[in-house]
Amino acid sequence: PGLCAFLYRECCSLIQIANTLGDTQAIPVLEAFAENLSTVVESAWNEEAAIYFDWDRDTHNSSPGEKLGEITGPGLLPLGLEFNQPVRLLRRLETSLNTRGRLSIFVQGKSPTAKNRIERITDDQFKWHFRQGRYTGENVYQSLEQIEIKGLEPEDQVTIYSVGYNTQDHSLLMPLWAGIPSEERARILIERTITNTSIIWRPYGIPACPRTLEAPEAMVCGSVNLPRNSLVGEGLIRYVYREQAAELIKSPCVIFFNRQKTLIRN
Repeated sequence: PGLCAFLYRECCSLIQIANTLGDTQAIPVLEAFAENLSTVVESAWNEEAAIYFDWDRDTHNSSPGEKLGEITGPGLLPLGLEFNQPVRLLRRLETSLNTRGRLSIFVQGKSPTAKNRIERITDDQFKWHFRQGRYTGENVYQSLEQIEIKGLEPEDQVTIYSVGYNTQDHSLLMPLWAGIPSEERARILIERTITNTSIIWRPYGIPACPRTLEAPEAMVCGSVNLPRNSLVGEGLIRYVYREQAAELIKSPCVIFFNRQKTLIRN
């Protein structure tokens, strides 16, 4: 939703430029692009959560993630799982040593078209942070038969998840800034989610993620991004929530400048 919101606003800007230049041929094409982007974003709206959700690149679903299995050391992890909707896999590897062996993971399952699929993943495909590696797969699976792990130390652990798309963050609020939702949908997003102190609204601004994760590297979730907050503020003004916009922008700015004064004094 965030990326599509930015592209939508870009189309709107290009339409304005085309009008100024008198380039009438470009306008229908840009309007079609903008309409398509708006439709895609609106299809990602979740009425129960009162917010937009991310969706998968290939399946276009916004399914929640779940833990599928784990194994310690090398070996075979039998799964035998069938999914209602195709899932993308996230592998998390925790190592006991600073050095790593020649890891190989073989995933066996079926594609959404029921074709047999065997996928090989190697150590260099993981993104590493200290002793923890993560890899999000290129393929989606309708079913998983088994996963074979080779090249691990006996204490190393591999956990397999399906990727979840229902985690909320500040990028999901960008459609409001872009002016995509209707007046009623914007009201629901603002009143039920954005200004809801139990979900997103904080005295110091809107954090990157409304729910802080337990992992140490996820501390960034509680941080406030001033440019993102200003865009949400513009969205609030667009839908005539001026008082809320002023409160949103004022709080983090006051905290920021007070900290700067303290640093200068010290």
